[in-house]
Amino acid sequence: MSDIFLSYATEDRPRTRLLVEALESQGWSVWWDRTIAPGRTFDSVIEKSLAEARCVVVLWSKASVSSDWVKTEAAEAARRRVLVPVLIDEVTVPLEFRRVQAARLVGWTGDQTQEEFSELVSAIADLMGQPAKSRATGTLSAPPSQTSRWKRPALLGGAGAVMAAALWVALHVFLAPHGPVVIGVMDIRVRGKVPPWMSEFTRDGLTTVLSKYVRTYATEKIDLLREKRGLSDIEAAEQLGITKMVLGTISTADQNVLLEVHVVDIMSGMLEAAEHMRGTEAQLVAMQNQAAIAVLKVLKIKLSEPELNGLIKGRTNDDQEYLKLLTETMGAGDVKPSAPAPKPVGPNASWRLAWPATAYADDGGEQGAIQQLLERYRSALESKNVDQIAAIYLEMSPSMRDALTRYFATADELKIRFSNYDILVEGTEAVATFTRNDEFKDARSGRDVHLEVRMSSVVTKQTGGWKIRGLRKPS
Repeated sequence: MSDIFLSYATEDRPRTRLLVEALESQGWSVWWDRTIAPGRTFDSVIEKSLAEARCVVVLWSKASVSSDWVKTEAAEAARRRVLVPVLIDEVTVPLEFRRVQAARLVGWTGDQTQEEFSELVSAIADLMGQPAKSRATGTLSAPPSQTSRWKRPALLGGAGAVMAAALWVALHVFLAPHGPVVIGVMDIRVRGKVPPWMSEFTRDGLTTVLSKYVRTYATEKIDLLREKRGLSDIEAAEQLGITKMVLGTISTADQNVLLEVHVVDIMSGMLEAAEHMRGTEAQLVAMQNQAAIAVLKVLKIKLSEPELNGLIKGRTNDDQEYLKLLTETMGAGDVKPSAPAPKPVGPNASWRLAWPATAYADDGGEQGAIQQLLERYRSALESKNVDQIAAIYLEMSPSMRDALTRYFATADELKIRFSNYDILVEGTEAVATFTRNDEFKDARSGRDVHLEVRMSSVVTKQTGGWKIRGLRKPS
């Protein structure tokens, strides 16, 4: 019996070997199909090894997401609750496995000192209920330490001490964070006389910046789930596997803007940090950057000077008017939400039953069609053809058409690039998330402008194919 069963696609064997060697160096025994002895039946050996393994590590890559073998092994591991998924490529994990947080080893070259590998080792050790064994000494070595959110109980006498200690152990074991951090930026609410654009503009800004350094859910994915199932913020975060929820408020006083950002741990429900930024409306982008950096500090993510420069590239106060105008071209507030699915009731109710019966999350044909739609959208934007853009939408409001016209008049030599796609298909609706980069010369000043936003598009399938329903959170 092996400690770890490692599931992977054949095309990924060189990268898999690196991980096998690294895990074995931690003292664990690892089974992968290179170890099948001659004369033994391939599928029977796999089935037996999979059933006996204490932990199943599944490597998700461009090849493995379409592998029936890998998905079957992952399904069995999920059924036994011994699944530890690992991303080795930037891919969308098959829908049925997304509730289990995946470790990230994208671009990993075998360096066992990297934080991502340490997090994987910690996740495996936690799942098996004991740390890795040091091969050199044969003794137990603790997994990478994590600072507990809970203080040790004060010393009590007799039974009280036993109960307090037991409670602390239970909280420490069951509420300690496992696996990589996943962020969800929920609504940024407004207080007082705050212009409506500030809320979505700030939510998008935080999502864009945080997504550069930590796994961050697209706001449209969060909103789609909340609408379809009628969930609260906490319920949606739990369903998506979000580990840290970012909430915020914007208010104004004495011509100043106050941005408050809270970080909430989903497993414990505890408020981990509350940060406040104050400035003028013209400084809102810088305040968003400061808030994102504060969140990264709470997550203990240290940024080098080049990384800080990369964070503010395309996101400075000088770019605020362009970013605001770009936000208006997305049709903020113009999209009407679809009717939510009824909440399941009864003791045996299941959220899985609330989803549409037809789900195409793994259908490469549907995803390809959506990506072609987005390429048509990108091309129409770059050519500044408002009529072509309108033909791609279910409906374009007059305010959105006006914003596009003003944006195009500002942007000379406009070049637009979409990258880092993440497409989730649910029945006849889908959410396509991507990074948009705009480069142009300001028509008035001749200044070179570079804008970067992480955005989502809600698309709907009709008889004639996919069309864009909206690019913003429905309101």
